[in-house]
Amino acid sequence: MPETMCRIFAMAAATDLPPAIKSRLLRTFFQSNADTYSGGWGVGYFTDEGPIVIKEPIKATESFALPGAVRRVEPGFLMAHVRNPTSGDRNVLNTHPFMKDGWIFSHNGTLGNPHSLRARLLERYSDDLLGSTDSEVMFHYLLQRIEQAGGAEAGVVGAIRVLSRDDGEGTSSLNFVMTDGTVLFAVRKAFKNDEKYTMNYATLGELDLAEDKQLLRDRGAMNATVISSEPFIPGEWTGLEMGEMLIATAESHRVVKF
Repeated sequence: MPETMCRIFAMAAATDLPPAIKSRLLRTFFQSNADTYSGGWGVGYFTDEGPIVIKEPIKATESFALPGAVRRVEPGFLMAHVRNPTSGDRNVLNTHPFMKDGWIFSHNGTLGNPHSLRARLLERYSDDLLGSTDSEVMFHYLLQRIEQAGGAEAGVVGAIRVLSRDDGEGTSSLNFVMTDGTVLFAVRKAFKNDEKYTMNYATLGELDLAEDKQLLRDRGAMNATVISSEPFIPGEWTGLEMGEMLIATAESHRVVKF
């Protein structure tokens, strides 16, 4: 069976980012991927009350809800995902992004032995699993490690190191993006098809939005960091190397190895 992959887009930005920039990037992401990825679409973002996720298990171009969802997404930290499922049925519970404990998460890849990973979950994390995907199990394991480590970066790095050593047969990629609305992590770690499982980033100022110059009148927005599994808009994208993690806030970003 040929390897199928999902696509992820995310952004770490201040909440005063002009809404037109947010909408332009989301529309372009979905338009560039909708015909290929038919297993579902989703968006996640943050409000004063916490994170919100809107998603459907259908092709984005067939959705009547997507245009309204794009308009509703508030500027700041946000995430979008299109799915070609390799684990779990096509239903809304298995559609990315996933949301728990103030975090939003999307994964691109397959875990070979998610049952072994699920067995490592504490009861409060295993009992809260809603769907049947390996991705959701991985998300809950990351949250558990964050709790145990007492910090997000230490928890994520610790989880990835364990997952990298204990990949089951059939594991393709651990590539993921997760954010709590203050910090965003983007990881590249694949075990096969390295050239397909990529993760790229750019600052907003490095993207080609020349035809929409009015969108860039607020120069303060140039601090925003844009992340995508594949570049979907022209610009000076930088690819993460295998075993690297991007850590982004609204003001800056850095890359670390794990």
